[in-house]
Amino acid sequence: MQESDEVTRLGESDTSNRRGGRRKALAIGASAIAVVVTGGLVAAAFADRTETPRSMPRASSTPHYVALSSYGHPLSITDSKVKQTLKDAQGALAGNITAPQNANNSGPIPPRALAAYRRAEAAANTEFPRCHAAWWMLAGIGKIASDHGAGTTYDAAGTTVAQIRGVRLDGRSIGTALVLDTDSGKLDGDGNYDRPMGPLQFLPGSWYLDAHDGNADGTANPDNIDDAAFTAAAAICRGGDDLNNAEGLARGLYHYTNDPATVGAILSWGNHYKNTLHPDPATSVPSTGTRAPNVSTSPRPSDNDNTSSGKETNKPKGKRPDIIAPNEPPVPGRPTRRPTPPRPEGSRPKPPSSPQTPRPPRDKTPDDRWTPPPPPRDNVPPAPPLPPAEDDPPYNPPEASPPRSKTPVVPANSQSPGNLSGQI
Repeated sequence: MQESDEVTRLGESDTSNRRGGRRKALAIGASAIAVVVTGGLVAAAFADRTETPRSMPRASSTPHYVALSSYGHPLSITDSKVKQTLKDAQGALAGNITAPQNANNSGPIPPRALAAYRRAEAAANTEFPRCHAAWWMLAGIGKIASDHGAGTTYDAAGTTVAQIRGVRLDGRSIGTALVLDTDSGKLDGDGNYDRPMGPLQFLPGSWYLDAHDGNADGTANPDNIDDAAFTAAAAICRGGDDLNNAEGLARGLYHYTNDPATVGAILSWGNHYKNTLHPDPATSVPSTGTRAPNVSTSPRPSDNDNTSSGKETNKPKGKRPDIIAPNEPPVPGRPTRRPTPPRPEGSRPKPPSSPQTPRPPRDKTPDDRWTPPPPPRDNVPPAPPLPPAEDDPPYNPPEASPPRSKTPVVPANSQSPGNLSGQI
């Protein structure tokens, strides 16, 4: 099931019946421009015509959120990707997939996170009974996303003590896409670009689409492991696939990531946990159907085939929780100016009580400024005194030279006047 990106061209007109002066087709100029912002899918078209054709939808002011991977890439499901990970899905369901290389050296899953995966399994199977989401699938996602929240701990409610935020999706890091801000920084704390959030590393747009309340407190918090695990289960069940089937399991995981290597790693770690851990059943299961409020839940183009085939989809049911922003982090890059108090009418500024000394002008070149010498260091012996200067010798003026003779000098090749008689 491949997502199509076809663009319909308008502008090729039927010019028949020219003699009657009529044209049967609508022509749209070549200056049409489409603007698409990743994460918001806000599109606008500008054309030479004033009339808008019926086949071209108008832009909506309501934001349309799109599920993206943790690195900001669109979640496209193709047959080639499914075939590439089908063998790993079969091995994970059968329990004979190769374990990760560092599985023996990896630390255990925190008990609070393991209980959240087990609770999310029970809640998801109640809301999506034909999906068969398993705790070990969610544990594999948690391992790949943040190593189950490594570097922080969980409180009694399942919320991380320190917020986990992934790389800033500004397009500069290798393997990441450019995703402009979609939540005004209320969830991820960044008012310019989106960032993965929480122990399972959801982007704000993906969280608005699939957010679920996993601990029945009426809110959906991306930093809460119960809410994040239930949301991950809802995401992989969104397409209506049966995860007990190898092909359905592969397709379901592509609703969380678009990378085949990541899908293989999730399955490998999940199978390792399934073979080595035996968690207790969930002691309490929250009420199901707690979806996010006021968000678009219409399926993406890659999910249309599932809905047409009669498979269940992620439909909102029951009470919807509030999506909260923990501690309302400030939006960076937007400082607030302190208002200037109004000046009373008729008042004038008082002159200073003492005259102010004008400051000397600064040097234009900082390199020419005088720098005071450093202070003397302690425990340094003083320099020895300089020897006394020697007495200068007495001054004797030079002797006067005898006066020079005033006799003119005759050049060597010149002749005296007496020798000129023989020359003609």
